[in-house]
Formats: sequence, C-alpha cells, structure tokens
Amino acid sequence: MRRAGGRLPTGLEEGIASYFEGHRWAGGDVTFLPWANLERFDRLREAAAKGQLLSFEDLLTSGPESMLARGNEVAITYYAQLWALVHFLMEGD
Repeated sequence: MRRAGGRLPTGLEEGIASYFEGHRWAGGDVTFLPWANLERFDRLREAAAKGQLLSFEDLLTSGPESMLARGNEVAITYYAQLWALVHFLMEGD
C-alpha cells in the first residue's frame, strides 16, 4: 500500500488487511463487514482479560515476523489489536 511520501507502517498495512477479512459473498458481489471477524474479536477480548495486550509501541514498530518469533498467540493478538486500531481510525471520533 502506498501513500504520498512512502509506505504506511507495516502494522497499519496489516491492520487494514485484517479489517477487510470480514466479508460476505452474495452471488458475485462481496459485502465487506469489518466487524464480522469473530477470530479477531474473540482474541482481543481474551488477551484483554488475561492482561496480554501488546503496547502501542509494539504494534507500530514491530512486524509480523517478530511477533511470530514470540509465539503464535502473540502473533494472533498482534493482528487482533491492529484490526481494532483500524476500526478506531475508521469509526472513532
């Protein structure tokens, strides 16, 4: 993904991709339903309940490879938080 001045931060690119995971096909048409992503929503809730949320700095400065190196659960939390961040950016005041 490109914007004026260069690439978006990797975390933001990954968050945008996660945002568009929620969708439905009807015939040949696709309807995007960003909130319809139970895997991301459930992991976000679980990580928050367990005190396993990543710092904002980790989200914006780390890439998927470093999160995978920390374990699958950390990587899934990373994507869930990026998904929520993009929701905030799209819908927040």
